Amino acid sequence: MLLPTTEGHGVSIKTIEAMSSGAPLIATPHAFRGMRLDPARLENVTLAADAPAFAAALRAAASQPDPASRRDAATRKFYQSHFAFEAYRAALAKLALPLLKPANI
Repeated sequence: MLLPTTEGHGVSIKTIEAMSSGAPLIATPHAFRGMRLDPARLENVTLAADAPAFAAALRAAASQPDPASRRDAATRKFYQSHFAFEAYRAALAKLALPLLKPANI
């Protein structure tokens, strides 16, 4: 998947959706804005800052076999732990539980 994001604010929903697939990504560093993540640490992400770098990364990716299992991809794991339903549910529970407990008087 290609994520040639050069502008935008907040978290990129397109990037989150791409990460959920576990597919290899070629992206600008800006595509991962707001995620508190170093995308260079994810083995199925290739960072490319400009058009020539994207072209080179795409040519290199075309010569690589498609990964057998995307379920275990680093981007998929990051998606599951930060953006999937269960991650949201756990984060909301962590915030809400102190509000639901009766105050100790």
